[in-house]
Amino acid sequence: MRKGIDKDFLAYDLDYVRELYLFYSGNSLKKRFSIPSSSFGRINDSFSEYFVLNSLKNILERLNRSQFLLQYYHKYKKILVMEVTEKMKEATLTFPYEEYDQYLPILQKINGLVSNNGSLTVFVNNVPYALEAGIFLTTTSNYDQIMEIAKGNNMKLDTTRGLMEIILGLGERQYNMMSLFPQMNQEEIDSMLSPMFFFSPKSDFEKEGFKFSKFSKKKIFVSYCHKNKTVVGDIIDNLRSYGLDFWIDEEQIDVGDRLMERIDKGMREADIPIVFLSNATKESMYAKHELQTFFSQIIYQTGDRKNWYIVKLDDVNPNDILLGLGDFKYFDVETNEINELVDSLKRKLK
Repeated sequence: MRKGIDKDFLAYDLDYVRELYLFYSGNSLKKRFSIPSSSFGRINDSFSEYFVLNSLKNILERLNRSQFLLQYYHKYKKILVMEVTEKMKEATLTFPYEEYDQYLPILQKINGLVSNNGSLTVFVNNVPYALEAGIFLTTTSNYDQIMEIAKGNNMKLDTTRGLMEIILGLGERQYNMMSLFPQMNQEEIDSMLSPMFFFSPKSDFEKEGFKFSKFSKKKIFVSYCHKNKTVVGDIIDNLRSYGLDFWIDEEQIDVGDRLMERIDKGMREADIPIVFLSNATKESMYAKHELQTFFSQIIYQTGDRKNWYIVKLDDVNPNDILLGLGDFKYFDVETNEINELVDSLKRKLK
């Protein structure tokens, strides 16, 4: 390294910057590396930081004809240098803001897999109405392994944003950003990232005795024939006005979902089913599948109390739909009031 020159001006010296670059990048093999800030004297205020980083960036881009990103870390007295290339694989991954402390070892593992010519930048949105945390990474190796780790730890791939979109958000005060040095340990990552999060993780609140349980009403699964969709929908809307909660397919099944899988899941998660019977039920494959499933469960229940509720919409004979169904008590909408159905369902749910 050259001596005898005031270091405050060395960030403008092309030959000096070239020597530094070749030394710390391992003759250009590393695309992510750090340079001690002492190489440029004392960076002791925002003005000197801006001029040193800006000059260093300009010279590096002139020397290499590629784009560079630089960050100065006051605590470590280091300048992180990252060369951006278009030939690298990249990914933006998000994780729950409120669980960021749980993701520190995962970030360490991913950072260790990012190639020497790659980068890993953490971004955090601390705006109360838009809390968000994630990483942007580039790498030429271990991409599939990184994505496997991300998927196994419920990190979400966000294809709508890359580094430039995050930087644009940074300009509008949406994000804090920090790039990790290669081979950082978990303690160093924790020390670097924790100040980026303005709000404590959920685990801190749990230690103070706060609970995050979600309480919900008991749910009633609605089984019906789609030819009766309108009349059943009107009945369900009426019952909901009395405080009852229902699982009904048209609200729970999205386009592209596997019908039988979603229906079976809804049947398992509900507390009791309400089965609407009509003459149309005799021709409905899905309604009969649900009915047979519930019927087999009821048959093997012990005790006299049967955890289902049958509602007859017209003059259908239940035994014509399924032999033995007529042996169960049912509610007839043509002869009974809705209040009776409400009271009966609430008793069943207790």
